[in-house]
Amino acid sequence: MSIEAAGRTLEKPREPGHRKSRLKSAERYIFSLRREPVILHSPRNHPPYYGDYVRNIMRDGRHFPIVLGTHKSHPGGFPPMEEAVDIKNIANSVLPHDQQIKGSRFLFASSLDTEEQDEEVVTYFKLAQPTLVKLGVKPLYVVREKEARNGTPRNREEQYNALMHTVEEGLIPIVLPEGSVESGRQKPGGRPGEIKGMIELEQNGIRMLVRYMQRQGKIPVLFFVGVTGENHIYNPITKKITGEAKRKAFWLKRSSIMRAVIDYPTSVEDILPFLEENGQLPRGALEQYCGERLAQLLPLNERGVYAEPELLGCVPVLRRDTTHLFKAAYFSSWNLDSKGSF
Repeated sequence: MSIEAAGRTLEKPREPGHRKSRLKSAERYIFSLRREPVILHSPRNHPPYYGDYVRNIMRDGRHFPIVLGTHKSHPGGFPPMEEAVDIKNIANSVLPHDQQIKGSRFLFASSLDTEEQDEEVVTYFKLAQPTLVKLGVKPLYVVREKEARNGTPRNREEQYNALMHTVEEGLIPIVLPEGSVESGRQKPGGRPGEIKGMIELEQNGIRMLVRYMQRQGKIPVLFFVGVTGENHIYNPITKKITGEAKRKAFWLKRSSIMRAVIDYPTSVEDILPFLEENGQLPRGALEQYCGERLAQLLPLNERGVYAEPELLGCVPVLRRDTTHLFKAAYFSSWNLDSKGSF
């Protein structure tokens, strides 16, 4: 998308009293800078045994992926999307034609659809639409706990039906279970620029998704994507594009700004027996475990409320011999370069 095209997108008629975007032309350019088609044909930087593991677990057609990611800033949503593309390409190499994965469905906050979020965030979301299309991402707008507290009604039946259709349509659910970029905001009492780190995951969200998939006869497989550095692209504290990102956009900075670390995939069947009490899964237990798994992929200062794990020790480490190798399989290509990536 050109600067002019981005400008036209922003110049649509506004409702009376609507705040004008504070995005400058250079910032619009960075938001929309995806010069080349995203490379989707082969998995990025995954060791061979990662592909072998995904193929083996997906081969029977009963297992189905869920991609979970961290969320300090909005650009951090792209690595989980690209990981979903990799999973799709690997799985489809062994799945029969009638069970092929078609793409992914990203769970967005309903406030994006109603444009109740900050103008900059809404603008960023609109400019990202061509990239979402390239990645095969379809949106699903859900009401978060935060929005429910602010008066947005929760239509559980509608969300239930949409989630059920997600699996039926062969779409991988992508969830950022923290539900907001609060983890990338200023830490109270901390040094200037010091962030809070991970916040508590929305209670019962992952569990609900898992239950929906199980009712479809699928065995959910959790994929964990820990993203770091995305708040150095768009700073949720200042709500501005950073100088570091601008230098990268114009090739004045060579090193990567953002990277994503991929943990080993885990079948829910291998987790639940260790989390259940008297045959029942306690409320929030699965979210606590997933939060701790995601936190292990981040630097210590970004782990927030999950800095001291409580449940990881209760679940045996599967494939212990390769855990550290999976964590080394990060996206070195996330640079804002000719491929259009940070």
